[in-house]
Amino acid sequence: MTGEIEDAILTVVAEAGPVTGPEIAGALGVHPSTVRRHCQRLQRAGRIKQHLGGGYVTVTESGRPSAAD
Repeated sequence: MTGEIEDAILTVVAEAGPVTGPEIAGALGVHPSTVRRHCQRLQRAGRIKQHLGGGYVTVTESGRPSAAD
């Protein structure tokens, strides 16, 4: 399930652009702490960048889904 949530987070960020953790949580119907935990993992993996104020603004090249995904 971790991979599914993280893939969904990447999709929301890629499609919506600058979004906050609570906005992602609302879009996915999960608790904000769940989003925060997964976003921290995605950031450590270099797949998203967290900017001042907590907005998960950028999906990095390594975070973009490939055609095979």
